[in-house]
Amino acid sequence: MALFDRFIKLLRDRGVDVKLNYRQDGIAIAGRWNFARIIPRKSGQCLLRFSGRLPADLLRDGREKLEEAGLAVKALTGERFSVQLDDQALTKGAEILADLAKNGVELKD
Repeated sequence: MALFDRFIKLLRDRGVDVKLNYRQDGIAIAGRWNFARIIPRKSGQCLLRFSGRLPADLLRDGREKLEEAGLAVKALTGERFSVQLDDQALTKGAEILADLAKNGVELKD
């Protein structure tokens, strides 16, 4: 959970005020709508999945930037994707992840 706390602190430090919805299958990250889910693992890592709520071009752009930053990104159906987070991955992708979350919080429809 330390990594999860660090991720949320990273977002708040950058002015991204996300809502957290605790669910059985993980913790949903939301603005007006749930746009991502983080699943803490016993290993100390977290799986972060971005859903189809974000526009396809933002998801595609974010995925490409994360891959360029050296993060292992797994493509899911549609433009959705997931990222395995550990301390190093969070450090490398901090700005990109914060931008994706900011776009998620700003979703209107």
